[in-house]
Amino acid sequence: MKKIGIFFLIVCMLQCFFLTTPTVVRSEPTLQEQIDQLEEKKKREEAAQEDYKRTIEAERKKTESLQHKKDDLTKELSSFEENIANLQYEIEQLHIEEENLRKIYIITEQEISLLEESIRLKELQLDGLINALYRDYCSRLNKYLFSSSNINEILDKGIYLKYLYETDREFFSELKSNKALLAEKKDSYIEDQIRNLEVKKEIKEKYEELEMARQKKDEEIRNIQRLASQSQNMVEKSFRALAESEATVQRIISETLELNRLKSLKNKSMGALIWPIQGVVSSEFGMRMHPIFGVYRMHTGIDIDQRYGYPIKAVADGSVAFSGWLTGYGNCVLIQHDYDHSTLYAHMNRRSVSKDQEVVQGEVIGEVGSTGWSTGPHLHFEVRKNGDYVNPRDYLP
Repeated sequence: MKKIGIFFLIVCMLQCFFLTTPTVVRSEPTLQEQIDQLEEKKKREEAAQEDYKRTIEAERKKTESLQHKKDDLTKELSSFEENIANLQYEIEQLHIEEENLRKIYIITEQEISLLEESIRLKELQLDGLINALYRDYCSRLNKYLFSSSNINEILDKGIYLKYLYETDREFFSELKSNKALLAEKKDSYIEDQIRNLEVKKEIKEKYEELEMARQKKDEEIRNIQRLASQSQNMVEKSFRALAESEATVQRIISETLELNRLKSLKNKSMGALIWPIQGVVSSEFGMRMHPIFGVYRMHTGIDIDQRYGYPIKAVADGSVAFSGWLTGYGNCVLIQHDYDHSTLYAHMNRRSVSKDQEVVQGEVIGEVGSTGWSTGPHLHFEVRKNGDYVNPRDYLP
């Protein structure tokens, strides 16, 4: 029993604790607080818009600068291409000259071979002649010297030897000339080859230098194109963000207007209503069989039969919250009368008021028709309280 008593005591203490603990109730923001929040949000969006505009202008200037730089580099690149083309032409000419030298070299080689062969034969002849002269000279010298009886006879024999030498002097001269010509042809060919190689090397170095410069310019242009593309993407992104921000501001303005309109209606009262049109009520508020879809469903207002074009009047003072086409309602008008109450007029043939327009009780807002889901000319009339459908009969006289 003692344990049971302690248990009940603990339960009572817990109940007291929970009952006495204050409950935090979060109240809904007032209309003015909502308006202030929207205004603050609007200011932030407008500040963001200025940032987007500055970004767009800066990126546009950057793109223009990049385009100018790209144009200058393109001109430089064109000059490089022209110089490279000229060098390529010079290289081609050198190839042609080299080919001509090769052909000349073949001919020169043949001439050199002939000269060398001629010199070889002449040298063989020379060797033979020298040997013959030497043998003849020695034998004749001994014979003539030892057989000569006096000095005059010896001198006569020397004159004979001189005659023999003079006979072959032309041969020696030709041999010497051929050797000099051979050396000259070899030296000339070597000089031409060296000059051609030096020119080719110089042009090749210029070509490689220009080619590297051209590749560098190409890379710079590609970098500029990449930066310009990034800048353009930034402009497009900023434009999209700016458009979204402007749409957000327009939405904020609409919401603010709606809240201000509700605020202006806060202290108003809808008052007594008048009938929107004269006519027979053909369908009451409540559950019914739908005349088009053939299903049992809620009828959210009353239907008042009347001819086409019959004028429809506002049942009380208020502000037009909607004027347009709304699915099954067809042409319709929604009027907000006070903070809690609004009325709807549907299936209209023509509307005479627009959104946010202020109307007074009895003012014509449109004509009877049969637009939307309707089987004939009539007015579908609704009364709403805090957005919920209520029976219009409770408000009409």
